Amino acid sequence: MKRLLNFYTPVLLSCLVSSSVAWGQGTIIDSGSPTNKWILHNPEDSRKTLFIAPWYPGTQFWDFGAQTQFRSNGDVIFSGNMAVGTSTNTPATSKLEVYGDLRTTTGRFSSIYSQNTDGIYPNNSANLSGDAQLSIGANWTGGLSDLSLINSNIANPSGGGFTFWQMTGANSKRFLAYVRGDGNVGIGTTNPVSKLDVRGGETSVDYLNVNPQDVTNGEGGEISLKGSAGNPNWYMDLYHNTFRMHTGGTVPFQIATDGTVFAANRIGIGTTDPGTYKLAVEGKIGAREVEVKTGSWADFVFAKAYKLPSLETVELYIKAEKHLPNIPSADEVKANGINLGEMNVKLLQKIEELTLYAIEQQKRIDQLEKKFNLRSKDIK
Repeated sequence: MKRLLNFYTPVLLSCLVSSSVAWGQGTIIDSGSPTNKWILHNPEDSRKTLFIAPWYPGTQFWDFGAQTQFRSNGDVIFSGNMAVGTSTNTPATSKLEVYGDLRTTTGRFSSIYSQNTDGIYPNNSANLSGDAQLSIGANWTGGLSDLSLINSNIANPSGGGFTFWQMTGANSKRFLAYVRGDGNVGIGTTNPVSKLDVRGGETSVDYLNVNPQDVTNGEGGEISLKGSAGNPNWYMDLYHNTFRMHTGGTVPFQIATDGTVFAANRIGIGTTDPGTYKLAVEGKIGAREVEVKTGSWADFVFAKAYKLPSLETVELYIKAEKHLPNIPSADEVKANGINLGEMNVKLLQKIEELTLYAIEQQKRIDQLEKKFNLRSKDIK
């Protein structure tokens, strides 16, 4: 201590007093003012700590509750508020106030800004004076390297949240996304109405991009919808130029690039219960052409072995059943509908039978005309 004191002027020497106290060695710095006196205290214990504490006139003793600690491992502990980067005597109002950039040389964050009042960032309704702001990037003056994250009262679950910006210049920025206090995320909007709300601009084409899974094997992007309470996970993906929807196993639904749709089981249009039908439509179907495949046709009527029922038999059946033989009744059609392919075969069968009846009747008419003509000649 004596060797150190030789470097000070006589005026300063009068302010330094080495004192031995019960709890260790201390050096008092006294300016002569009763309110501006300090002690540098080195306790005689294993803490290896240097304390700096002010004099408290109220108790006429050192205020060790407001002391600063310097530890031998390089740690510094402050009991009060601290301001860095200013030479003014204005007291700090928070535990750490930094005037300027706070930077790390090995970490990910290059700068942190708080209390946006210095005009570096432009005024905006989502970036008002007093909002905390975190800037990430190496050199924002380059235009597109920075990303800013602004906290605008996240304590309000319906309105507060974090806003993400990208700096485009010293006094300009571009809005990217918004995370509201209730957990809703907006991309292209500061008012997300759902957990993820993506909106595009009026003059640009915006979209949600999902990167390919495996470019080499032709696997495109995939969106996974997780199930719960016994419901399976669903996946939407691109695979070899085909859009697919599946649960990880058999693919029940696919759309090819030419618009062809593949459905592995049943499709219901206007109904949630297609029954056993591959395609069930609750409503009208408009089409210019319908092709029905059937395994049989009604040409068996013209075979020699076919027994054409007599008209008398048909008449008796109609009187008893009120419909043609082998044709469903009105009640059956109302209850069960009709099979187009099967019904076309039956209708053709009736047409062919009518054709045979007409041919038979024409033969009988021809015979009657011949007989009539012969008798007419005999009468003459």
